[in-house]
Amino acid sequence: MDAGEIKKEVNKDWRDHPEETVQRKASFFCRTTYKPQFLGKTILIALAVAALVSISVFLSYYTIGDDFSVYYRVGGVINNAKVHNEVIYDDRFMAYSIPVAYLFGSLALLPYHTAKAIFIFTNCAMYLTAIGLILRFNKTTGRWFVYPLAFSCLWPPFLQDIRLANVDCILLFLVTLSALSAEKDRPALSGFLLAIATLFKVFPIAIAMVMGLKNWRIFAVCALTVGASFFIPGSLKWLSAIGLWARWEVGLTLPYLFLNQINIVYFIFYAITIAGTTAWLCHRLRSEANYFLFVAFAIPAVFLVMTILEYQHLTLLAFSLVFLLTSSHKTSRLLLAGIILSVAMISSFFVLVINHKILCPNAYQRALISLGLFPLWFALVIMKWPFLRKAPALPG
Repeated sequence: MDAGEIKKEVNKDWRDHPEETVQRKASFFCRTTYKPQFLGKTILIALAVAALVSISVFLSYYTIGDDFSVYYRVGGVINNAKVHNEVIYDDRFMAYSIPVAYLFGSLALLPYHTAKAIFIFTNCAMYLTAIGLILRFNKTTGRWFVYPLAFSCLWPPFLQDIRLANVDCILLFLVTLSALSAEKDRPALSGFLLAIATLFKVFPIAIAMVMGLKNWRIFAVCALTVGASFFIPGSLKWLSAIGLWARWEVGLTLPYLFLNQINIVYFIFYAITIAGTTAWLCHRLRSEANYFLFVAFAIPAVFLVMTILEYQHLTLLAFSLVFLLTSSHKTSRLLLAGIILSVAMISSFFVLVINHKILCPNAYQRALISLGLFPLWFALVIMKWPFLRKAPALPG
């Protein structure tokens, strides 16, 4: 059979069975391109893991004034069977629950720098995983997945969190998993994950309250789990440790400092206004909006009403920024302006603190945090008011 006859046979096969011919060609194309793509992704992942390991090891040796030393000391105490659990609160820097102290105890079994490197690596991995889950939920692909993931690594509060070897990346991961579980109609798991986050820091329970407006089981499971943790011996002293931390007046927010000087009633009214507006709007949108939008709205609102806010806590604000920027719905100019102002103000605070090496920033620098949180929250509120008049909905 010469070349002409072969060509005629191929054309005849194409006319008689076009779908089968396309499938064969597609199968051949996949076989020839899958292996190079898989190899390329494997190399990228290996390089990323190597970079994270190198950064973790570097930070474990060359950072001072971090929080991990507290975790390691407490872990050593909790591992000692001869002492009672409440002894860990003799360390005045310990403001975490007993279950979290047992988690630190597993790290204390390792050499200090090894444990610290593992802890920092875990924080980085959880942060990137959380951002990836948010992007996947928004169904982003290609550059819209890669660019936000890359730029989120430059988020100043995240850099501060891994420098201090703190736990806020873990909180972001738990909150993201909680929102994802709620979207998959698993409220019990969602509430349990938020309870674990609350045992690290108290403020995630406020996020559970907001999510509970859509499904009450989430907050119920969260509250019951946190309440059950107090049956662990020594857990009641956690409450007094939190109160002692508050009396030190470290990280007090500007609204609290300013309004409390006039009268504490003004701050209470301010907090009720922020919390009430957020709760009312989320309640009205409970049947239309998804849980990711609830969390994105709750995080800046919670930070605005807190009396004590450390800079690394703003790591969780990455949830709101990434979700709103990459939503499948069109982002309005007002919301985009709020996001830009928030990022600019909060990043400016980080630059000022680093340049001046200030551990307890003054009121003017604290103002940058409040000014950074308020535009994002206010833009979300303004965008939701038209929704109540049957205007186009927000993302989610």
